[in-house]
Amino acid sequence: IPGSHKGPNRKHEDLFDEYNMLTRGQSIPDVDEDQAVDLAVNVGEAAMFAFRLIHSSPPNKTEDRRIGFAIRYLPPDAKQTLADKDSATLVRGEDNFGYFEHEPAPAFDFDPITVAFHQKSDEQRRHLLYKGTSVTKHRT
Repeated sequence: IPGSHKGPNRKHEDLFDEYNMLTRGQSIPDVDEDQAVDLAVNVGEAAMFAFRLIHSSPPNKTEDRRIGFAIRYLPPDAKQTLADKDSATLVRGEDNFGYFEHEPAPAFDFDPITVAFHQKSDEQRRHLLYKGTSVTKHRT
């Protein structure tokens, strides 16, 4: 929805729809879809969105998976309010605040230390994403 990134945060409903690739099957109610503009993305291409931009996509009818990849850049003084600790990769500068556990740099592909850290942080993040819900088994 063009311009929706300029507005306030919109409330999401947790539908836990098995065909929705979002963790909680989130949906935004009362969206005027007549305002929507199609953005065609070809195989091998990517689209980037601002944080608040209301967007969606139709079901993937291909035999291949659809991949969603989220990157969030924030300064080290930003503190997670929903969890005691979270992990992050420091991409530049110094962290003088210690709000995030620094992810180790892998020494080689599938470095066991890095893989173990990722598994631990992934489970912590899933626990955080489902906080306040009745979901006990986390989707992968």
